[in-house]
Amino acid sequence: MGKSKLRGAVYATTKSRRIGLDAKAIGKRIADARKARRWTVKQLSEALGIHESTIHGWTSGNRVPERDSFCLLSVHLRRSVDFLLTGCAKRGQGWKKLASDATVAPGDV
Repeated sequence: MGKSKLRGAVYATTKSRRIGLDAKAIGKRIADARKARRWTVKQLSEALGIHESTIHGWTSGNRVPERDSFCLLSVHLRRSVDFLLTGCAKRGQGWKKLASDATVAPGDV
C-alpha cells in the first residue's frame, strides 16, 4: 500500500482504488494518545528516535507518518495502527468504513 498527496489530501493506494485518509484526524489521534500517556513531544521523539519537528508535522496534519513510524507509534502510545489511522478501535473495522465511504480520488477517472 503506497501513499500520495493530492491537493492537501492523503490517500492510501490499493490496487483497486485510493482510500482517503484525514491527515489532521490522524495527527489529533497521535496527539491525544501522547497526552493520554502524559508524554511530552520531546519524550515521544526520543522514544521514536526522531526529531521533535517531525512529530509537530504529524500532529498539525501537515505530514503523515511512514509505515514503520506507525508501528513504533502503536507500540509506544499503546494504540493500534488501525486506531491511529482510522479512529476505530476494532481491528479492521476502520478500513471497512473507509472503503465503503470511498469515492474516486482525483486522477483515478
